[in-house]
Amino acid sequence: MEKQNWKLTNISEERNGIVYYRIIATNDVGETKKGEYGAFVESFKNIENCGDADIRGGYIRGGADIRGGVIRGGDISGDAVIRGGYISGGDISGGDISGDAVIRGGYISGGDISGGYISGGYISGGAVIRGGYISGGAVIRGGDISGDAVIRGGYIRGGVIRGGDISGGYISGDAVIRGGYISGGDISGGDISGGVIRGDAVIRNQEMWFLACGVGSENGDLAAYMTKENTIEVTRGCFVGSLEEFKNKVNEVHANNTQINKQYMLLIQVIEDEFEKFVKCEVSE
Repeated sequence: MEKQNWKLTNISEERNGIVYYRIIATNDVGETKKGEYGAFVESFKNIENCGDADIRGGYIRGGADIRGGVIRGGDISGDAVIRGGYISGGDISGGDISGDAVIRGGYISGGDISGGYISGGYISGGAVIRGGYISGGAVIRGGDISGDAVIRGGYIRGGVIRGGDISGGYISGDAVIRGGYISGGDISGGDISGGVIRGDAVIRNQEMWFLACGVGSENGDLAAYMTKENTIEVTRGCFVGSLEEFKNKVNEVHANNTQINKQYMLLIQVIEDEFEKFVKCEVSE
């Protein structure tokens, strides 16, 4: 029989109509010494398979199954399975948490989480999280998230996210996000590796997205994409507007800089050629 490192005490606490019992360490485990108190649990079943889990704090109830990890706080319930990671906060009612995951907040009702830093947001469904930083009001119901991705908001139902800074928008399907700043739009395809995407962007495939790096006097990124109105929107630095508005802005700002002006005009021509079929599609309808 597996060695039990924790047992229930007769110290109880009622919380939201549920009676919890405090546990105490029967052996040294992690940073907790034998004889030190730990979390509050509803039943011994919550910790009977806990192994070397360091369960120092939090409230654990329902069908939650603690099998490993370091737990310093949080509310763990439902079908949650904790195999590893570090938990100091959050409301966890489902999902499988393991590896190097760090959870300090947020609402988790599903998903496979083995890495990343979570301090906010809502995670459920088939989400797979191996890395990244998730906070704020992000809603994640699917997708594969890892790397240096920073997700502060938005709605994610699919796609592969390896990087980028996401604060809004809807990401699904076969979208691949490797970089860039996304604050709006509907992205269900394409490979986004830089630039700024805002507002009414609609990107269904790679042909609906254009990025040029190291352009202009500041060597920045120029991004162009289709919108839900079937128009071309351009972002460059602080500028966001239509392709025609961007052309006018270039002529205004770089009227005396022939080299920069020419560079931008060539890129504008490329964008017009690349997106011509999407604009024509709207006209023909």
